[in-house]
Amino acid sequence: MFSDDEIRHIEKLAKIKLSNDAREKFKEQLSDIIEFVRTLQNVDTSGIASEACAKRFKPYLREGRAGGELECEKLMEQAPDRENGFFKVPPVIDKS
Repeated sequence: MFSDDEIRHIEKLAKIKLSNDAREKFKEQLSDIIEFVRTLQNVDTSGIASEACAKRFKPYLREGRAGGELECEKLMEQAPDRENGFFKVPPVIDKS
């Protein structure tokens, strides 16, 4: 079981704030997850090749087909903000 301090530390790392009820539920769920992982760690897989499961399934890949070409002007007309033939977007990285 996790202590209240450990749960608060996880909240800080995740940059979230939980209510007392949510914190208790999270503590129980996290303990269940850790217990499940411990159970999985105890499963004997010594007689199973590591790639045994992966070989049974073939990935489904669709046929690669070229689509219709887009006309640059028509595409630019749909942009909410543009400048000199480029899409103009708000900055996503804070420079401060």
